[in-house]
Amino acid sequence: QDRLWMSVGLDDGGLAPFVLPEGFALTSDPAAVVAPVDGGLRLVGCTTNQQLVVIDKQADRPPQITEARALADIWPQGHRPLCWAFDPSAPMVAILVQPLDQSPVVTRLRTQTLTSVDITRVKPPLRHIGVVQGRPGHLMACSDLSQRSRGDWALGRYDCELQLQHHWDQQQLVEPIAALNKTIYWAEEDRVFASYDLYDPFNPEAVNRHPSLAVWRGQQLVFASSDLRRRFAPTNKIVVDHPWTLDPAAGRLWFAAQPRADNDNQDAMLLGVDARTLRPQPLKVLQGAARILAIHAVEQGAAALIRSHEGTHMWALVSATDENSLTPSPLPV
Repeated sequence: QDRLWMSVGLDDGGLAPFVLPEGFALTSDPAAVVAPVDGGLRLVGCTTNQQLVVIDKQADRPPQITEARALADIWPQGHRPLCWAFDPSAPMVAILVQPLDQSPVVTRLRTQTLTSVDITRVKPPLRHIGVVQGRPGHLMACSDLSQRSRGDWALGRYDCELQLQHHWDQQQLVEPIAALNKTIYWAEEDRVFASYDLYDPFNPEAVNRHPSLAVWRGQQLVFASSDLRRRFAPTNKIVVDHPWTLDPAAGRLWFAAQPRADNDNQDAMLLGVDARTLRPQPLKVLQGAARILAIHAVEQGAAALIRSHEGTHMWALVSATDENSLTPSPLPV
């Protein structure tokens, strides 16, 4: 974030920092997103001076700002963005925008050029849209809670052309899902994994975020829970944390976990779950780790960014081979 781009070599632990040009500091809300594109990396995000920006980085080269566009040029004055669907590997960027005294609209722009494609008012009115990792261009959209009592669907999946492909009503979802905040498609198994926010049953205007998981096989919802400790570690003295990912090479879900205060071991842990059967596997303790800040799938398995008890940062590589050995390494941030 801000103006610093860091590339971390997982094999050698090397760190290569780059400073972005003045005037292109990245915001944390919305957070910028980085994804592999054409053998390099592409970032899509917003800057603190109200620009939408695309930054490309090729191997052994510093990041280059390839496109930038003022937000004021994308929608009229008085409109406000509700949420952003950034997928650098997709052909389009989608933004849910609230016009004055009207229902929200979806604004789409071409990722490479940031030129406008269309503005679409969809029904029922949406509260949230989000990308599907592994399925570029597809969106998952949640309707406003007030619409569901009228018989409208609660969750819908749109294709690359913003055509509704499938939808689920509130009864099918079990829990009142307000937004899918991370969604991953596992193409080999035709499964979708997602974490989500929930409407507060006592205050429909409020939304709660608990560590959660929903799983679809094909178009059928087969699992949904916002109490993952009870499902995956009922006898352990732990708290399941928010960071998670899918390691498709090993067919494993990884969740961050923290010890409860009454746990004898106060190191953070990784909770592995078989992605096909949803059966938990033994916890992996990360010696010296106070908290796991992020988990991302990589070619070798999964990489976790960790904060130590001393306040320094490091990473651990969870390999799909070699019995999933952990490889902590100091990260001089």
